[in-house]
Amino acid sequence: MTLIVLLAYLLLSFAGTALVLKRLGAASGVERLSWAASLPPLLFFTPPLLLAYAELAGAPPSMAPGPLLAVQVVLVGLLWAALRARGPRRTAAGAAAGPAAGGTEPRAPVVLARGTAWLAGLTFLGAGVLLALGFPRGFEVWAYHLPIGLHIFDTGSVQPWDHAYMHTFPANMSLYAGLLLQALPERLVAVANLPFLLLTAVAVYGLGRVAGGGRDGALLAAAGITTIPVFAFSSLELGADVAAAGLLALAFLAVLLHHQREANGIPTAVLLLAGALAGLAYGFKPLHVVPAMVLGVAILVGAASRSGRPVRAMVRDGGLYALGVVVLAGPWLVRNWIELGSPVYPINVPPITDWLGFATAPDVDYSARESTQFEWVRQPLEWLAYPWIEWHFIDQNYKHSSGFGAFFAALVPLAVLAAAWRVLRPAREAGRRAVRFPQAVLLAAALVVVALWWVMNDRQPRYIMGAIVLAVPLVAPLVAEAAGRWRTGLVGVGAAACVLMLAVLASREAMTAGSQFVASSRFDRHAFYDYPQGIDSLPPGSTVLNLGPRARNYMLRGESLENRVIGFYRLRTTLEATGAAGGTPEHLRALGVTHIYTQGPRRAPLDACVGLDPVASMDRNPENGVPLEEVRTLWRVTDACASGGRQSASAR
Repeated sequence: MTLIVLLAYLLLSFAGTALVLKRLGAASGVERLSWAASLPPLLFFTPPLLLAYAELAGAPPSMAPGPLLAVQVVLVGLLWAALRARGPRRTAAGAAAGPAAGGTEPRAPVVLARGTAWLAGLTFLGAGVLLALGFPRGFEVWAYHLPIGLHIFDTGSVQPWDHAYMHTFPANMSLYAGLLLQALPERLVAVANLPFLLLTAVAVYGLGRVAGGGRDGALLAAAGITTIPVFAFSSLELGADVAAAGLLALAFLAVLLHHQREANGIPTAVLLLAGALAGLAYGFKPLHVVPAMVLGVAILVGAASRSGRPVRAMVRDGGLYALGVVVLAGPWLVRNWIELGSPVYPINVPPITDWLGFATAPDVDYSARESTQFEWVRQPLEWLAYPWIEWHFIDQNYKHSSGFGAFFAALVPLAVLAAAWRVLRPAREAGRRAVRFPQAVLLAAALVVVALWWVMNDRQPRYIMGAIVLAVPLVAPLVAEAAGRWRTGLVGVGAAACVLMLAVLASREAMTAGSQFVASSRFDRHAFYDYPQGIDSLPPGSTVLNLGPRARNYMLRGESLENRVIGFYRLRTTLEATGAAGGTPEHLRALGVTHIYTQGPRRAPLDACVGLDPVASMDRNPENGVPLEEVRTLWRVTDACASGGRQSASAR
């Protein structure tokens, strides 16, 4: 039944999109593509965020497939009624996006770019098949994205599962994965991030066209973004980075596509759409508030330059955009303000957050983040050469959190320099003037993100994905500026770089699958995740306290995903620091803990009443039989004082 509800929910999301596309009529291909990519995620996430608002306003927690479907029915019905009331769409004046500077597109580069895009699609299709043989993967995915998602739908509430700082970030990815896990097998949910990579590629294609590129350059840029390792490998996990970057790019596309089309300003619906997409991006990755603010400034500049009443135009356009942002980001801002004392918790930007009186996370020290960069460079100045030396750092080059790859190194820095030259020099031709504003906005946003990334001193490559997704479209006008063999050569270099990185991706995924499924037959969940099999057979209602690594939070849910897992970092710290002291047994009784998972030496009884009996353990590597450095043990909590005899809350 839950599967039927989920399918109906998804169908309504696409039905609402179809209604809007039908009203667009003869709009340009890029405009239709923009709406087609933007509306499904917007319609998917709006119902759970509305239920979150209802809970925060005092309504009983109701996050479940049934209520979500009911809200979706109402939402799509209101959309249908609004479209009928507005009547036929008014055709906007303005040139369609296209190669403003490049003239007629030669056939060879288009064919080459299209072939590269198809190859990228087939490669990720194959990677998706291999992913579906296993289970969701990724440290952050196991540590908090999926546990939070399951907790939300277990309790119906968006309240934080754990007050450890990493569990208090906005949780759009957890909403997404948690809803899918209500109806779909884990193996299918493992591939659920790939649609966001497709949305990202679509957004890059559209931005490339709006910035003055032709089909060849825009297709090449779209294919290229999928081969950048920090995007490619991240899309094979259920992390939030790719979705956030893609939604951010779609917000920029919505604004830049329409900035010249209406004498009276960008249409209201477009401004609200752009704001909503930026708000959704915040709900995946709060750091994207920076480029979202740059887009807001661009909207204000555009409004002032188009209107004879600049102040009124700026208030209108800026207000509509800000409204969209706040409404879609609002549930997380309100929740954290009420629950944790700061709308942006756990982010701390002194002295601003101090001046505003916002609470700070006691368990994170952002000033200590400078050292993280040395996983990828030996000294800070090496970041200037990072795209060309990243392969020097084995095991830190191509993965979900790092790696720019051959396509980026070959074309993107050159495209950025060329865009800067075009923006700064006088533009006499009308076509060049038309694309100057989009290029300037993309360039400015990318540079601001990089500058703040440098100043904030937490220099991890994935934290500038927002800059990358806005810089890659500039490859399209770079190609459009070239002519003859130069144009074919540029596309050829980009295509070769894409093929190289697709080969890296395909070979690594094939080797991983071969190791897991061919060499060691790790098809079962407990074998895939390397935990004691007894965790999968715990009785209903079991509550497991995880004293092992955070990444075990999701795995301990068991094969049925019905185990309750507690990962309270304060309790864990108390246990590890004091052993049986500090009132730990009382905590366990209050929390209803029936089992404890540990990685390390055997545990002594907690006190005269509460003890630990081993239920299942793993002391050897299942692949080669080598003893593990830390024995993985599931303990049953027994309480001799509970009812006069030595018993436990569990039947096992």
